Amino acid sequence: MSVATEHKIPSTILSRLGALRRKLTGWLLVDGISRLLMAVCIIALLDAGIDRIFKMDLPQRTIMLCVMSILVLAVLFWRVIKPLTQSVSDDALILEVEKNNRDLKESLISSVQFSRDAVANKQGVSSQMVQATIDRGAEMAKSVNFGSALNKERQASNMVLLLLGIIGIGLLIFGVSTTYFWNTWFNRNILLTDAQWPQDTYLVIEGAENGRITMKRGEDHRQLVRVDGTVDEAGNPAPGSRSRVVDVSVELEVDTGNNRTFHQMNKTGPLEHQFDFRNVSSQFKFRARGGDETTGWVQVDLVDPPSISELELEVTGPEYIQEEAALLPKGSGPHGVLEGSSLSIAALSNKPLSVANLINPDGGEMKMTAGDDNTRFTLDIPTDKLLGGKYTFNLVDENGLTSSRPTSFSIAMKADRAPQLRASLNGISGLVTPKALIPISFRAKDEYSITATSVYAKWQGDSSSSVPQEVEKPIAGIEDLLNQKIVQAETAFDLRELEIPVGVGLRLSVKAVDNNTLSGPGIGQSREFLLRVVSEEELRADLLRREIEQRQAFELALKNQEQLTVDLRALAAKQLEQADEDNDKVLSRLVDMQRRQKIVGTNLANIANRFESFLIEARNNRLDESDSNLDESMSIEKRLSEKIIAPIRSLDAEDIFIASQSFDVVRRSVADPEQMAKAAGDTAGIQEEIQAKMRQILSAMQDSETYQQIINQAIETKRAQEEVRKMNEEKKADNQNQGIFDDEDGIFDDPESGENDGDDEENNENNE
Repeated sequence: MSVATEHKIPSTILSRLGALRRKLTGWLLVDGISRLLMAVCIIALLDAGIDRIFKMDLPQRTIMLCVMSILVLAVLFWRVIKPLTQSVSDDALILEVEKNNRDLKESLISSVQFSRDAVANKQGVSSQMVQATIDRGAEMAKSVNFGSALNKERQASNMVLLLLGIIGIGLLIFGVSTTYFWNTWFNRNILLTDAQWPQDTYLVIEGAENGRITMKRGEDHRQLVRVDGTVDEAGNPAPGSRSRVVDVSVELEVDTGNNRTFHQMNKTGPLEHQFDFRNVSSQFKFRARGGDETTGWVQVDLVDPPSISELELEVTGPEYIQEEAALLPKGSGPHGVLEGSSLSIAALSNKPLSVANLINPDGGEMKMTAGDDNTRFTLDIPTDKLLGGKYTFNLVDENGLTSSRPTSFSIAMKADRAPQLRASLNGISGLVTPKALIPISFRAKDEYSITATSVYAKWQGDSSSSVPQEVEKPIAGIEDLLNQKIVQAETAFDLRELEIPVGVGLRLSVKAVDNNTLSGPGIGQSREFLLRVVSEEELRADLLRREIEQRQAFELALKNQEQLTVDLRALAAKQLEQADEDNDKVLSRLVDMQRRQKIVGTNLANIANRFESFLIEARNNRLDESDSNLDESMSIEKRLSEKIIAPIRSLDAEDIFIASQSFDVVRRSVADPEQMAKAAGDTAGIQEEIQAKMRQILSAMQDSETYQQIINQAIETKRAQEEVRKMNEEKKADNQNQGIFDDEDGIFDDPESGENDGDDEENNENNE
């Protein structure tokens, strides 16, 4: 407060005014400080009550602390600082004194005002009167109590309020230092800590430190909330337990910034509750509610878990496959790896790691070699350590963080498969003679190399006591085709060398061997061909039966050809008689006839193919070779090839083709009946020539059948004669064996007895 000094004012008044100003300052201090202390006590009581009832969280308590601070500062400013900084003039103080001392009758104010030269000169008052007024005011000031200008009652109440404020502040300080309630309030609302009010249930958010918790980005997180306390065997709070109520339902309040959601937690134990955050990908905060407890907010910090960002798997196969190391395809597999291979692993992590190990399928752990920056790792798995199954990376970053979804890959160990074979018998049916030459075509395929091929034959006699026999003959003449992945060739297997008896079943297959030197060569085998070894007459009889079937099919084709000619001539005649018949119907019938003509050609071609297969089968079974006395012109080769197969092929390729094409001429002349009749007649003429040739071929088929029957009968007769001859030879041999004990000299005969005469005669008859 600034003090105006006027040296000409009487010293008595000035001294009394100075004392008044000091008392005024004290009065203002008591008035302001008492209000300030009371305001602090009231605000503290209100804040404690609000926080105790509503249990404000940290942001709310922070706001309340700011509000309280603003209120206290406002009271301090308006009730203490501002009154003390305001300037009060001497005139105002004197007027206040005269107000409370009315007997002064403005003598003090007049004395002060006249004591100022400027005022006196301005008003033109005589100096004697001014001095008298000044002296009178100074005299009156000696007897006046200037302190009466202050409000005594207000001062007393201010002293009471100040005392109460001091007591309240003292009690507050005492309570903060000695009582749990006020200490909790001070920590929560002044120091803004996580101190909690006394309550029945206390919750602890596992993993949270200083209001923050770390979660792995992109993974699931299982959050646990525990009731802080202990329980007995019955599940009730144990003595000394912090929480008096433990059987509570707990929920999580989640704040994502845009909205808030509530999630009920699953109770997994007497004190434990859990909730799974799925695929955490963005930051959020949450708090737990249970019983009378509401925890503070916990902020979630997301970090990337350690993982493999790039992975290269290079496999080196066993030495015998003679292939360079190759990279396996990207992805977790399973990757097929040949047994006997080794594996090289190169991995790049998304962050520096403190641990990088590989867990193999049997649970063993292999340490990887780290690079300079602890982000690149390598590992070589030798042949004897490489297992089939799932391999998992065990990664730990420099902060000790692991991944709940570790990177993994799978290896499927595959054995070197045996070669795959496909084989077929050319020109052989299910029946073969013991002297047959069996043509075999085959295709062997292996992943790496074929080193050998062979033909395998197995047979056993008809009786159960027959000993199984087998033969495996290497396929010759294909040496330049071996040591390749694919071997495709043809060979012939000669049965004459095996001397297989008639009537047995023969199993025939092709085998191939690969170059597997690690676990032993793999042997692949084609499907087995089951053949019946028969006599020549049985095979000829079977061929005759099949020839008869094809001849009957040829007769049917001839009938179809004859009917086609009849239908064509009838259509042409009808068209001449009824020129107004619908041309579309005629065209439709002609198209059908042309189709029937083509079908006849197709059937004839099939018949020729069947006869050709008979011929090849006869060659392979060497039927003509046994007929050394056979007329060459009547051999199977001549009969089938020159008289049946070649004529049918020629008929199909030339005559039937021309007949089929001639139908186009007939169809183009449908509009002109006479022209159509002429074209149809020409076509029918061609068809009649076809019929004539077919009859010739049919006659050749019949002749062939007749000749084959004669041959079969001759072979059967010859076989019967051979059997009789063998029987006679066997009987003669038996008789000769019996003659060893004949009594040619009659030494065993009784000369007096005729008992042996009849026997001798009988023996002589038998010999004859």
